[in-house]
Amino acid sequence: MDFLLKPYSSKVFFEKVGIKPEVFRVGEFKSAVEPFILDKMSDENRFQTQFFLDDINNLAVAEIAKSRGIALDSLKRTNNEMLVRKPEDAVTYKLATALAYEDEVQAKLREKLGLGEDDDIPTINATDLGSVVKSTNITSKKQNCGNHCRRSDRGRKCRWGDKF
Repeated sequence: MDFLLKPYSSKVFFEKVGIKPEVFRVGEFKSAVEPFILDKMSDENRFQTQFFLDDINNLAVAEIAKSRGIALDSLKRTNNEMLVRKPEDAVTYKLATALAYEDEVQAKLREKLGLGEDDDIPTINATDLGSVVKSTNITSKKQNCGNHCRRSDRGRKCRWGDKF
């Protein structure tokens, strides 16, 4: 069953169980169904995927260069030539300020937060994040009124019957 773990393996699976998907596509850039009908990524999908990954990379490199005070051309070279291969390289290329062990980082956090040596550092995990951060997702019925309704609606019931 290792074919299920590989990208573009749905076609192989369907062939093994005797299913032939019927797909209707119009246009070149319709990649959602490719795993069902192709063994590998189409040239069109490869092109569009490479385009948006390059765009994300260029944005990230530009923001990192700005925030770290690194010349953009220099950071592009570091990125393109994959010059950061070990932690010390990140400091050399100014992508990290220093290297530290976990206990050193925790001690620094305690110092910055004004905590004692044995005090716990307050944290939140990703699972709990949804209960702390107000969502702007207006389609979720699980959110309370402060999240899914407009501010001008305050004082009334929202469309799901919640009170503000």
